[in-house]
Amino acid sequence: MKITLSALLALFSLAALPCAQTPAVAEVIVPCTQPAPPNSLVAQPTLPLTFTDPGNVVVMEMESQEPIGGWVEESIVSGYGGDSYFRWNGPDLFQTPNQGTLTFRFEVSTPGTYLIRQHVRHDDPDSSMENDCWARLDGGDWEKLFHNGGAAGVGIWTYNSRYESTNDFPKHFLNPGVHTWQVSGRSKNFKIDRIHVLPLSVWLADLSDPQSDVLRDRPIIGNQMSVEIDDPTDVAAMTPAGTLTAWYFGPIGPGYPCGLPTPFGELLITGPGGGVRVGPYKLWLGPGIPNVHTVTVPNDPVFVGFTLITQSVMIDPNRIVFGEGLELTIGNI
Repeated sequence: MKITLSALLALFSLAALPCAQTPAVAEVIVPCTQPAPPNSLVAQPTLPLTFTDPGNVVVMEMESQEPIGGWVEESIVSGYGGDSYFRWNGPDLFQTPNQGTLTFRFEVSTPGTYLIRQHVRHDDPDSSMENDCWARLDGGDWEKLFHNGGAAGVGIWTYNSRYESTNDFPKHFLNPGVHTWQVSGRSKNFKIDRIHVLPLSVWLADLSDPQSDVLRDRPIIGNQMSVEIDDPTDVAAMTPAGTLTAWYFGPIGPGYPCGLPTPFGELLITGPGGGVRVGPYKLWLGPGIPNVHTVTVPNDPVFVGFTLITQSVMIDPNRIVFGEGLELTIGNI
């Protein structure tokens, strides 16, 4: 049975009313009594990668990007966070920004004034040399972002980069949603390790903070959403190149967050016939090679705020295995 998400939603009563801004959510559901293969249903990350702020702070490592232009990835000098840092190995570009541009996407959930603090280093004995890059927020004007703390600031990692135009840390009012921070090469050998976006109330960037979670694809009206179905650790021992995967949808059932025990695992989805399949079956080639299933969320505000339960299903010639679930709340942001 093949059915569109729009037709599926029409099968169920819609209790939700559209709101001005309703965030879309995709949250993993783990069966209560009958374990499913771990990571058997996950939302794909949005591309380019978008980092979220569950703790009201966003941390983005340089190595989350591919080094382009004159950027090179290194781990020579200690004191950096994550696995490495980037060094600008291109020419001095004092008058020409937007060369070797790296774009970092991040999402904030609370409106307010935020600091953007880069963890940087410069090693030239002259503290005014090799100490800056170009930077801009949300496609605005490029600004020189520099660090010059005198001789004491040479040869150490610091979070004290400032805009030349204001001689102050980058401070910007941000509305909820996705924003972009871009850096491009300016001074040869300038090093950047990571970027912190944090409210003024936090102020200090902490090198021990891990990189933020990546925003996963979500059901936003008028957009596509993709998930990956897999048994990456081969828990179920299904037949490679002989197993079909499917993605099933249904409304929240009376036993939520638990499902119905069956010989095939815990059935999380409910509705007519135990839920309906959206899209075609796909042939699974083996552990670590996920199948991607995609739906288009209807561009109709009547669906905003409606929640569905979805679940992965794997079928080989001998058996069926129910996977983990995703609870999807349809939103407009």
